[in-house]
Amino acid sequence: MLILLVASLVIGASAEDQDWFPVQRDVDIEYDLEATPLEIQTNSTLDSKHEVRVNFYSSEGDVAGGVVFNFTNATQYYIDLCSTSPIEFQTDLPSKVDKVWRISLIKSSGVRLVIHCNDVEALNTLLSDSTCGQSDWSTSWDRDVAKIQFGSSDDASDFYRPKPRWTAVQNNATIDFDLESTPLEIKTDSTLGSSDEVWLYFRNSEEDGAGGILLDFSSTPQYYLDYCSTSPTDFPVTLPSVPDRLWRITLTKSSGIRLMIHCNDVEVLNILISASTCGFNFWSEYWNRDVAKIKFSSTDTASDYYKPQPVDGGWTEFTDWSNCSVTCGGGTQNRTRTCSAPITVGGGSYCEEQDIEYQECSIEDCTVQCDDLKPWDNMAANEEFPVDVGTVLELSCFNGYELRGDDKMTCSKDKSLAYADKPQCVACEPGFYMSNSTDMAMINCTLCEGNAISLEGAQNCTDCDPELEANVEKTRCVTKANLPIVWIIIAVISILINLIILIIVVLKYIRRKNKSKVAVDSEQKTELKTGFPKNPKNHQMNQ
Repeated sequence: MLILLVASLVIGASAEDQDWFPVQRDVDIEYDLEATPLEIQTNSTLDSKHEVRVNFYSSEGDVAGGVVFNFTNATQYYIDLCSTSPIEFQTDLPSKVDKVWRISLIKSSGVRLVIHCNDVEALNTLLSDSTCGQSDWSTSWDRDVAKIQFGSSDDASDFYRPKPRWTAVQNNATIDFDLESTPLEIKTDSTLGSSDEVWLYFRNSEEDGAGGILLDFSSTPQYYLDYCSTSPTDFPVTLPSVPDRLWRITLTKSSGIRLMIHCNDVEVLNILISASTCGFNFWSEYWNRDVAKIKFSSTDTASDYYKPQPVDGGWTEFTDWSNCSVTCGGGTQNRTRTCSAPITVGGGSYCEEQDIEYQECSIEDCTVQCDDLKPWDNMAANEEFPVDVGTVLELSCFNGYELRGDDKMTCSKDKSLAYADKPQCVACEPGFYMSNSTDMAMINCTLCEGNAISLEGAQNCTDCDPELEANVEKTRCVTKANLPIVWIIIAVISILINLIILIIVVLKYIRRKNKSKVAVDSEQKTELKTGFPKNPKNHQMNQ
């Protein structure tokens, strides 16, 4: 196949050249992907079913991997000679149609594939036996990538370019850069005595002055600290003699404000910014501001390229273990960590080892069961025993008892019933009663007080306080000293009725007695008139 020599030249060209090149399918392009990330422009929409397909090859033309992006209703990726089927991106991709994809391949510790979309990290995966479904993945992916090729089925890729490690300096352009977390590297090729200078301003997020530095390439090189120095100062050490220099500027504020400058890895300045080192009275007002932006001055004639100093990534602590996938019979749980303490910056090494760990859990036989509620008297549950491990039981008490503590227990792996606050069924105290229940709901002991407590379902009202009495017909406990008006009225009416009946009975008795007396008197009068008694037998007996 045709080798695009121009592409090779682009890779070796200066970082200043950042033109995009139109994609040609089935054409080999010399490209060291492990040294230089690849950027691809697309403008395909979701559901277009377009795809990006980039194949990787070794210098001998052997397959060394590849990647595919599918523009379906949900954008998917496929790792050639690793994946067995397309996989959806786990990160929400930018909604903008015009996208710039960046493919990075890192092999400093394992084989790691990192994909960005419009500077959003969409994929970061370490290829391994656990992430690749194809068993022979390492045969291809362990090869050094020296060429790339856009496949014939690629109908989404429009343009490509190398992602330069260095960025060309543009004077008077404000650049977002957190200098306090990431050192800055600058390339120069100016000779001493040229009077060229590096002039770098520091700015906070509002673009207020936050310090700065000038490096003067005079015959005796000097430095000047913006908002601190009153005149240029000679470097305390001799600079490397070669004209091509790599400067590294580091600003730390963990204990005071310290500025460090290295030139070709030689420390040439290490100064604590303070009242004793600054001749400018208001130095602290500026240098205490957080540096969020930088700007190369219009008078900067020495700075050619810049980039963040590479920072190796570091692992965070592992999270807690996740819940087990099953409650018995053997499952798995995992814990994760991220390579973000610190994050990888400027091509620094990614964290080694895996970002996820697995372990077995709940390996007990699922036939393990809890037997019954023997230790708990006067208690019932909503499940029939025996019950399986993990079963949650809802508890209730028999009539006349109240549930105290937890109202649930769980069948644990050791065949015991687990709880936080021990459940107990406690007998109702005197003056309380427990009504019957037809379901498993807990019913508290109810205080027998006042006239509003219904005794329906209770055995009787004898459990009420002695000062209360029962009216069984009305199924109420009523207080003797506080009878309701209706009962008072009924009692009064009852008394009146009984009094009336008593009067009637007395009157009848008196009337009957009076009638008897009248009859005797009449009989005696008859004897006087006739001389003969009305009853001769009685008369004889009287004689």
